[in-house]
Amino acid sequence: MSILKTEKVIIAGLQSSQEHLLKRLQKEGLIHIETLKESKSQPELTLLRELEEAIKFLSLYEEKKSFFQKFQEVFSLNREDLYKERDFFEESDLVKKTLTLKKELLKIREERKNRERELSQIQDFLFFNFSLKDLEFKEVSWSILSEEKERVISLLEKGSFKDKPYFLTPFFTKKKKTLFIFFFNRDKDIFLSFFKENKLNVVSLPSILIDYPDKTPYQIKVSLLEEIESLNREEVKKLKEVKDLTLLKNKLIFFYEYTLNSFLREEKKTSLLTTEKTFFVEGWVLSKDKEKLKSILKEFREVFFTIREPQKGELPPVKLENPPLVKPFEIVVNMYGAPHPFSLDPTLFLSPFLFMFTGICISDAGYGLVLAGVSWLFLKKLKPSGLVRSFLQLISYLGVSTFVVGLLLGGVFGLSLKVFQVIDPLKDTFKFLLFCFFLGFIQVLLGMGIKAYLELKKRNFPKFLVQLFWINLLLVLPLYFKYRIDFLKYLGIISAIGIVGFSSGHKNILVRFAQGLYELYGISKYFSDILSYSRLVALGLATGVIAMVVNILAQLVFKIPILGIFLGIGVLIIGHSFNIFINLLSGLIHSARLQFVEFFSKFFELGGKFFEPFSYQTKYARIED
Repeated sequence: MSILKTEKVIIAGLQSSQEHLLKRLQKEGLIHIETLKESKSQPELTLLRELEEAIKFLSLYEEKKSFFQKFQEVFSLNREDLYKERDFFEESDLVKKTLTLKKELLKIREERKNRERELSQIQDFLFFNFSLKDLEFKEVSWSILSEEKERVISLLEKGSFKDKPYFLTPFFTKKKKTLFIFFFNRDKDIFLSFFKENKLNVVSLPSILIDYPDKTPYQIKVSLLEEIESLNREEVKKLKEVKDLTLLKNKLIFFYEYTLNSFLREEKKTSLLTTEKTFFVEGWVLSKDKEKLKSILKEFREVFFTIREPQKGELPPVKLENPPLVKPFEIVVNMYGAPHPFSLDPTLFLSPFLFMFTGICISDAGYGLVLAGVSWLFLKKLKPSGLVRSFLQLISYLGVSTFVVGLLLGGVFGLSLKVFQVIDPLKDTFKFLLFCFFLGFIQVLLGMGIKAYLELKKRNFPKFLVQLFWINLLLVLPLYFKYRIDFLKYLGIISAIGIVGFSSGHKNILVRFAQGLYELYGISKYFSDILSYSRLVALGLATGVIAMVVNILAQLVFKIPILGIFLGIGVLIIGHSFNIFINLLSGLIHSARLQFVEFFSKFFELGGKFFEPFSYQTKYARIED
């Protein structure tokens, strides 16, 4: 509804007071501190990474809880907890112990994975009950082939191996036939080349057999199974230790949040201008918090400060303020960017249009009930704060809008409901389209009216008059074409002349006239903006059609004997859930686009930055005042 007034704060003091002052300012969260030089990284980053790793690891082994339980049991702390000086000897040991356990568990699992891989490799060699050492001969070598004996003999006979003695013996396993071939060492190279040339499948021995040449495959298998069992027992023991540590996870969370805010404070400290004995802080405070900040700064005897109005050329940060009912719509403004500090907050003006547009895009009363009900349930059960709360509130508002629009259009979960129906979008599509154009026309005029107000506020009277002439022309043209009243025609001509005459401030009359004509030619831009609102009709119709298709598919599935009722209910739930999700997403995107492109383009002036007070930040915990 408005942009809160901010004032410049300049603080100077002795280095001895810097740490204490920054800590107090961070606790109170009143001042937006401007960065005066690039900050340097701090050693706390390593500790933060270790803490985050430990917290994530312990979270994997916590007792399983529902989504609502997890959200409700978020660790809470207050500002005083983060403000007091703390020692974390116990927590530091807990971090080391947790990360050590993580490494040990990873090592156990990696070793077990290797043993299991070796076990699977040796399964195919359990058919012979002798070790590799038993197959060591002075004059004889051997290979294992995964081939049919007849094929190997046929190839050997063709290869003229009569003068090169060999011996074949088959072994049969559950999976395949395996063939041992023995030959003299002097012929080894010849036989190996023969195998390669004829593409015979030579079986490679697993490394585990080679590593234990004096053991049979079965003995190696037994040994591997014993090792796996030992590793399993060790893992269970380590997991019990981890389970016990999960009870202390909140200590690590508090340690993390305290370290995080200490890091933020140190980072802010390095971004300030300092000398050997002094420091300098420059920032902004909301006018409503000025007196509170003064009383805090007066507590520091070695600190001097001044608070003043913004000077010419200074751009204070922007803080939006809206009533609770409108505040959730600030999300849309935040997505677009901060308005210029001497402009206005558009939240109040866009909220009714976004409310209606999204309802039109989804356009199903049943879907509206689902959206409103689910968002209300999340708000009640989770009790979120900040951005999450605002987003859920916005969805609940849009659910109400969708419910009302759905009743007026006669759609409930793809079924027709005539009781409250005003327009049937499938039969009276043109009327539906005209209604959307009318809403777009009103919003475009509102944007131009806001622009006129801003120009009047700046005392830019020519541009103020141009906006009034444009508003008048856009109002007069459709009325004239409808009623053909001469008064309206002359009023339109006067507006067009006013646009040509006041659009340009150039001293040359011809140039001024040419620029004025070009500005008047821009009337097509306004009509194209209004045509853009036809997307509301397309999305509204798409929702209803998809819902009807889901219902038709469900009816067909219901005809299947016995399983039909269960499959049909599944089709309804999955189909309508998908339709709600995809149309909520597209409805939000396209409704926001209409605000950004068609509405904001008429008056919105970027150039500001949001007011972000130096305060406590958390990742895992919730701060409660």
